[in-house]
Amino acid sequence: MTPVRDNIADKIKEDGLLYFYSNVAIQRYDIVMKDILNKNNIPFIEVADCIEGSDLPDGLHPNQKGQKKMFDRITRKLIEYKFIEADTL
Repeated sequence: MTPVRDNIADKIKEDGLLYFYSNVAIQRYDIVMKDILNKNNIPFIEVADCIEGSDLPDGLHPNQKGQKKMFDRITRKLIEYKFIEADTL
């Protein structure tokens, strides 16, 4: 998962409900996901470290620049893991 800007995304209302987003919760989620994927021999592709605060204008959702960074990282890893071939892009 991508990081959030805690000062902006800590309380966001969606559909009248209040949700709490934090980097601590995302890190916990990633730990669980890594464990599940590891047990099933599925690689985990880390994207949190390629996103910067400026890539999250609303504090939560990556902008076009952030999405491109994630796309590039995921694409490189899929090629590295031989899930796709570079010439198919």
